[in-house]
Amino acid sequence: MWVELQTIATMAAFGAAFWYARIARRQTTAIVAQQALAQTEHIQRNKPVVYIDRVEHSHDPTNCHYVLHNVGGGFAINVYIYDESLSAAVAVGSLASGEQRILPADLNRQLCDGHAGSRYLVLAEGPFSRTAQWTPTLNLRTPTEAADRGQVIHAAPMEKTAESPRFQYQSAANFLRPNETRLRAALAAL
Repeated sequence: MWVELQTIATMAAFGAAFWYARIARRQTTAIVAQQALAQTEHIQRNKPVVYIDRVEHSHDPTNCHYVLHNVGGGFAINVYIYDESLSAAVAVGSLASGEQRILPADLNRQLCDGHAGSRYLVLAEGPFSRTAQWTPTLNLRTPTEAADRGQVIHAAPMEKTAESPRFQYQSAANFLRPNETRLRAALAAL
């Protein structure tokens, strides 16, 4: 009788250990998934997203200028503007989250003088230790005579671009090289 009780107690202990191991495994799986989600959210929260916007003066609606506006949650270390050819970049410096800066004079003048249909790629560089290093955005300047009155239509590339490696510097040219065909097509479709 004593041996039978010990056998039952041992079986119950093994059953409890098995049950607790299953619970621990489910909790570990949930913790790993939660950590991955938190990391993805951290990357998105610190990503700079920079667009070109039109700013009209309230006292004279025909007087306007164009600005770069960082609508993302992270600061942009460097911002580059490319035309449709994606060949030459115009460096415009850094831009804090929520801030805006007037475009360089020659580019601002082009947009103000009615370069309707002009397409631009804005490439914002975030700190590669905190987020994806490069964030591209697509910008199309509408005709002044149209209903949009020279506003800029914004878009993010529809196809996912090749991600920048985290914790490793990548130049803008190295980011554009594998993504150039898709970005040109997305700019043309805008």
